[in-house]
Amino acid sequence: MSLSPIICNICNNKKTNLFFEKSGKKIMRCNNCNCLFVYPMTTSEHQKKWYDESYKDGIYKTYLEKENIRRKVNQRRFQDISKYLSNGTHLDVG
Repeated sequence: MSLSPIICNICNNKKTNLFFEKSGKKIMRCNNCNCLFVYPMTTSEHQKKWYDESYKDGIYKTYLEKENIRRKVNQRRFQDISKYLSNGTHLDVG
């Protein structure tokens, strides 16, 4: 039984190398375009489940709970930055 080659998601090159491995996921690097990608790719269902759990009960729970505080802090920063603008345009960095 032969394994199918790992193909780059960007340029379809079949020559890839293991870049590193973390938490059981392989990060591959294309020899042609240097694109890094996870192998094997997760399914849409798995991604949705992970994000749903992360935002409801996981790593983003406290982030979401503190939205009002962040808004107030950022409004103050925006006011401070606005003093230095001459034409009314703003640069969003983030």
